Amino acid sequence: MIIARKLLTGFAQLGVLLCVLLPVPTTWADDTAWTSDFRIGGCGGVYFLVESGKFWVEVEKQDLNKRGRKTHVRAILFAPDRSVVAEQALPHMGMEKGSGAGPVQRVRFSVDVPRKGVYGLNITASEDRYGQDMVWGMKTNCPRYLVETSRGHKDARHQEPLVLQNGDAPGTVCFLPRQGVFDLDVSGFRRETLRLLDATGHELAKIPVKDDGTAAYSIPEEISRDGVPWQFKMSGANGTVNIDGVTRWNKEDGRYTNLSLWTPKVTSWFPFHENRWIITPYKRRIDVEPGSRGEVTFEIHNNGPVAKTVGLRVEFSGATPWPATLSENTVRLESGQAQSVILRYEIPDSGDTWTCHVRATPQDGSDFSTYATVDLRRDTGQVSAPLAMPIVLKPYAHENAQFGYDPNYPVTNQVYFDRDNSPVIPARDSRISVLRDGQWEAMPVVQGDDGTSLPFSMLTSKVAFDRDNDRYVLGKQNGKLMLLHATATGDWKGYPVPGKGVFDIEQFSGHNTPEGPP
Repeated sequence: MIIARKLLTGFAQLGVLLCVLLPVPTTWADDTAWTSDFRIGGCGGVYFLVESGKFWVEVEKQDLNKRGRKTHVRAILFAPDRSVVAEQALPHMGMEKGSGAGPVQRVRFSVDVPRKGVYGLNITASEDRYGQDMVWGMKTNCPRYLVETSRGHKDARHQEPLVLQNGDAPGTVCFLPRQGVFDLDVSGFRRETLRLLDATGHELAKIPVKDDGTAAYSIPEEISRDGVPWQFKMSGANGTVNIDGVTRWNKEDGRYTNLSLWTPKVTSWFPFHENRWIITPYKRRIDVEPGSRGEVTFEIHNNGPVAKTVGLRVEFSGATPWPATLSENTVRLESGQAQSVILRYEIPDSGDTWTCHVRATPQDGSDFSTYATVDLRRDTGQVSAPLAMPIVLKPYAHENAQFGYDPNYPVTNQVYFDRDNSPVIPARDSRISVLRDGQWEAMPVVQGDDGTSLPFSMLTSKVAFDRDNDRYVLGKQNGKLMLLHATATGDWKGYPVPGKGVFDIEQFSGHNTPEGPP
């Protein structure tokens, strides 16, 4: 049923994205009215570290009409828990291909923020997923924000070039410098001298632009990266900029691969790279009965390069708190480490909805803080009721938010069923989850002679079975390709697979069960 819902939701998306009636934006006849902090081509969005109080964002958009595409732009403002605050549209103005740039449009978001956290602005364009036929910009009263450049998928190396469209106006790209040697290059600039500064404003390099509008510079490894952000300054910010570790990536970029974050103001920088995914899930909706008790598990993650302590606390939306406590008030995490924290709640005997928020704050003096939300509602039987059609796809509203879907089985991977119809789910940490006596148990995939789990990583997410109900997975152990085998109740054993190349494993569901190993 859930699979069917996902398929229908995906098909529904194709028909509803442009069927929402939204406020008509204000337009200007020329671009002299642009007051945005930046103006760029391409899609993407912005992350804001917002304090409580009045928060507003203005979004500006202009059709370029170079390729004849109908660039209907959708702007969505969402809260830290990924609930949609508002959305507005900046439609294509109907001008023909080659007719020149169209009028400027502007919409404004304004919201009273009840508590501090990371808000987001999502910008997409129909018929123009790479953002080549329109430009957009933003202005806000929030002093701290980062732009995330993001386009559509290409069958090529992932790159997110910064296409700056500020005309003769000066501009700055503030960014997190990659460790080690990295390259910076530009194209489409007028002949000028570009400047690269460190976090203190000290000039690291002057980069002359050639007659053909290009320039390139390689930043040596020995220059200190202690302070952030670095600043790339242009007297006329009109051209394409590529920076290793910001707009294109390789294996050396490590922790922040494919994370294209920058800002046009050095004062707008805030530590989002190292605090991304600091608390997940962002929101959980649970159907409950008054007087009942329950738990919600959150994962606290350190995405930064050094160890940190994260403080945690529960906040309530209403004036009257109700019983909700955390298993931990602080969590100490090494770089890249995650730890589960449990929120335990008791539902009051009266009421229909109960909402609380779990705040996560790094204790590092950075002033970063955000939260996740727990949305508890009186059970009205929605989960067991027939699914009302058609399904309406809503931004950031997945199965849990729309239908109260709250699985009691592991969601680490897809489910496979053996010949007895018992579920098996690949888990994490070299384990596979199996259902035994009504309880899920994560079993080690491979065990050594002393009963300890050996290092193992699954090569695919598949689990295959033979006619004797033995199970098989494909993976690597100590760097060697292995076919791993176990009986339904026994331990796992690995067999080396010879040869080189790309490997996969056959898995049959309900028919054509092999007599032996796949």
